Amino acid sequence: MFIGRTRELADMNRSYETGKFQFLVLYGRRRIGKTTLISEFIKDKPTLFFSAQDSNTAYNLTQLSNQIFQFFNVSAGPRFPDWASLFEYAAQQIKEKRMVLVLDEFPYLAQRDPSILSALQHAIDHQFKDSSLYLILCGSTMSFMENEILGTKSPLFGRRTLQIHLKPFLYDAVARFAPQYTASDQAILYGLVGGTPHYLNMIDPSIPLEENIRSLFLSSSAYLYDEPLLLLKQELREPAVYNTILAALANGASRRNDITTQCGEPTDKVGKYLSVLMALGLVVRTTPFGEKVTVRNSIYALKDPLFRFWYRFIFPYRGLIELGQRDPVLKEKILPFLPQYMGPIFEEICLDFVRLRNGSDRLQHQFFLEFGKWWGNDPLEKAQAEVDLVALSEGKVLLGECKWSETAFPLSACEKLIRRRLLIHSGQNREPIYAMFSKTGFDRTLVKRAAENSSILLFSLDEIFGS
Repeated sequence: MFIGRTRELADMNRSYETGKFQFLVLYGRRRIGKTTLISEFIKDKPTLFFSAQDSNTAYNLTQLSNQIFQFFNVSAGPRFPDWASLFEYAAQQIKEKRMVLVLDEFPYLAQRDPSILSALQHAIDHQFKDSSLYLILCGSTMSFMENEILGTKSPLFGRRTLQIHLKPFLYDAVARFAPQYTASDQAILYGLVGGTPHYLNMIDPSIPLEENIRSLFLSSSAYLYDEPLLLLKQELREPAVYNTILAALANGASRRNDITTQCGEPTDKVGKYLSVLMALGLVVRTTPFGEKVTVRNSIYALKDPLFRFWYRFIFPYRGLIELGQRDPVLKEKILPFLPQYMGPIFEEICLDFVRLRNGSDRLQHQFFLEFGKWWGNDPLEKAQAEVDLVALSEGKVLLGECKWSETAFPLSACEKLIRRRLLIHSGQNREPIYAMFSKTGFDRTLVKRAAENSSILLFSLDEIFGS
């Protein structure tokens, strides 16, 4: 079943319908749905789909040659000594024929033989550009695709006609994979595996959520038991140091000094490793809304929910899990701490909710241009304060409070948020909107206040997940 990716699919079809040569670079982490998207795109188009193997050049050259001969009904084609001669032959065969050529896992080819990049550049410039070929280069190694294919020093730089960085789904896609679950369980499910389609497909919504945790994470043979480690080894040369940094982040270290202390590594080294993790989309750096970015006011967090959950609840207990202690780990180390774990996840869900509903009547038809959160000193309370969500439009500022709690959202929390409006300097000249997001609902006094004051908006978990 094909779910989502309507915008990407539309862009691909639109470029295909031009009838001209097109060169698409499609990349994203493993399991993100690249092959599924390509399969949907090519299902009604003449296509040669070649999936490169992690083998030597001679093997891949032979395999692609055989597929080309089969595609063009050539019983015995020539033996190609290199990529340049293969592309030249393919160009002669294609001529005016509209077809799609997919080179999947392209980094396997280019890492073994970088000359394929120059050979492909020459073929595009002198043979393919006047043809009707639709060329797709697809890869999962993020750093390679961005640096060696799209980077300014790449022979292919400037030649792509379309690029798609395929990213995980937002939280709202979870309901389509597990419609039987309550909104609360859908939110927790997103907190476990994020928006990666392959992982969501592995969820069995006919069984309780905790049974899915047990079957997917809590045995050495479980599919997600060591998945983050496998993904890291694909991209990084020193996974041990990265493991330490990721574990520190998962356990609450957010400032560079705290991360450095927990890791026992030099500050400069930790800074470089954090930069790599941010480039891979695994870590995000945040600063208080409206303030300049500095090392001192920046905090770091794991961006991907699977990595966040895995390094918080699986990585520290791998020894116990391998001894078969799955139930004690689940009941004593995971389930009691899920409410605390879900707090920051819920804040991110609420932020995405605002982005998805941007300009809607529920947000007073405001189109917000800037988003974030704020923290800092409250001079009136003489204490540190936070605002979970801040969004700025030309005329208004939205301040949000997000509560993942088993008790109803109290009026006092709303009043505290209203008092903190003046702490957001960039929003002081704008009319405020106060948005309350709650897992469990709102107490009667707050509901009454919101009915009397149009600037106070209440959003339940059921509304956020479209239940």
